[in-house]
Parts: sequence; structure tokens; C-alpha cells
Amino acid sequence: MPRRPGTRQPGLYPVHLAPWVRRWVAIRVAKPIDGTWAKVRYTVRITGTIKPGQGDASKNYERMIAAAAVYCPAVANCGLHGTINVHLDQPLDKGHADCWTPRIPWKPVFWNGKEWDQKIDREEEFGFIEIKFEHSLDGQLYDAWIVLPSGHGATYYDRFLVEIIAAELIGGCRLEYHTRCAIHLDHVPSIARPSSFDAPSAGLREGWLGVI
Repeated sequence: MPRRPGTRQPGLYPVHLAPWVRRWVAIRVAKPIDGTWAKVRYTVRITGTIKPGQGDASKNYERMIAAAAVYCPAVANCGLHGTINVHLDQPLDKGHADCWTPRIPWKPVFWNGKEWDQKIDREEEFGFIEIKFEHSLDGQLYDAWIVLPSGHGATYYDRFLVEIIAAELIGGCRLEYHTRCAIHLDHVPSIARPSSFDAPSAGLREGWLGVI
């Protein structure tokens, strides 16, 4: 059958989604019933395992998300249920996101298990990557976000560990540690981390590398 100029035959073709994803996805070029040609992009799915966190996020994130949502309003309802810490099976470059905040002041309730002095602001910057969160494997998909805090060593030094937030209580209850799960990316976050984003201090680097 002759081929329309500028098109491919129907089939699967490997396309490199982006360097930061470091994974190949398949693009199907198909001819629908109406006779037009279309590309269908397949979602990138990265599996992982739920890990314990420090426990401060469930107390702090209502305040933090309220401050960040001034600049990234899509996450405004994601501060009530803390975070889900996931160790991915494949690395994720955290240098690009869907939204970044400038340096913003906010007051944690607790920090490292101790009450925060409410007379002092903590200044921090944040990035957010929109995802679907699959829990458990082959289970339901939830709208969610990966959060990238400038004050967390994993943002710079661990491409496998991600913190996930959502507007709803995923699974309807506290998730069990070591449960398998997955994240889905159906787009390429294109906004590079701004130069104003806090550079990690030597202390943050040493402290983080000491626990991984």
C-alpha cells in the first residue's frame, strides 16, 4: 500500500522521550477510522517501593503547601495528608519540573522531631512534577505530585528517592511501608530548575550522604 508523504507505516517506534527520563518509550503512528494520521505517546511508568520518612510532613505540609500554592496553585489541596516516600527502581533527574517557587518564608510545626520556634521563618524553594501514582502495583491511579524541596538533600543527591503529595488520602488509609507502587509520567517536565533555587550547603550534602 502506498504511504502518504511524510508519514510512517503503522507500528511501534522507539523514541527517546528526554535525557532526564533516561528511558525509551514507544510511539505508535496509526491511521484511525477517520483517515487521519495520529501519534499516541505511551506513558512512562517507573516502579518503586514505599519507604518510611521522618514523619514531619504530616504536621508541616498544610502550612508549606499553602505558601507554595501562591506560586503553584495546582498543588493547593495537597497539604493535608503528608507525603509518601518512594524509592524508585530507576533514577529520575530532578532538574526539571512543571512549576518552581521562588524562595518563600514559612513556619514548620515540627522539624527533625522537635517543635519549631514560631518566631522564626524557614526560607525554602520548591519544585513540583505532576504525575499519576499507582497504588499498589496494577492498582488504582491517583492524581499526585512529586515535591522537590530545596532544603532536602534528596533533591540534589538521590535521584531514586521521591516525595509524593496528593489531594486525597491515597488508598483511604495510611499506606504500609515496603509496598510496591509506581509513578506515571505522561509528559516531559520542561521548566529547568531556576538559578535562584537554593544551592545545597556543604552541611546538607554531608548530612544527606551520611544516611544513604
